[in-house]
Amino acid sequence: MKSQDQYTIPAEIPDSLNIFISECKRLSQVQLIFYTLVTNSKLKMLTLVVAKDTNGDTLAVLHSHISMLDALAQHDTLISVNYHTVAPYFSHFHFSFLQLYLQPCFVVFADNPKRWNGVFQNFYGTDKNKSKQFFVNHSATVSQKADDAVNSFVKPLMNRKMYQAANVALNEVFAYYLETANERFTS
Repeated sequence: MKSQDQYTIPAEIPDSLNIFISECKRLSQVQLIFYTLVTNSKLKMLTLVVAKDTNGDTLAVLHSHISMLDALAQHDTLISVNYHTVAPYFSHFHFSFLQLYLQPCFVVFADNPKRWNGVFQNFYGTDKNKSKQFFVNHSATVSQKADDAVNSFVKPLMNRKMYQAANVALNEVFAYYLETANERFTS
């Protein structure tokens, strides 16, 4: 891992985002900042990893700066503020997101030169078998939740031949899971 002095902000970052990154560097709760170009897209991602005990006031300040920047519309840059701990199930990041977008080569700031290893060592790796197992476990969990929801809400309606109601219930189940996943990743 590079020392703090060796991190350089890519030249293609607009000045307004550069100023935002500089302000974020001054906050003690910001541990890592990543800037990632999404392959085959004009979208860019600026990901801030904050300490798990970051207070609501700090998050509110960050979110107000982000909304004022309007970076997605102005610069095709999606900005997210997330926390991550090495304990399972306490991360805002899915393992595939970690492997695709939070590699050490995308770090533009780290409060400690060993921060990336300390935070992501258990979740990121180039071991294909480990990645495959993570994906299999995640897929099995999602499939089980979907099956449970269909069995609880849709099948009873189908058994009573209430096909329109079953269709509505199925749509509601999917909408619920999409909203829940969206809230988890944006909060």
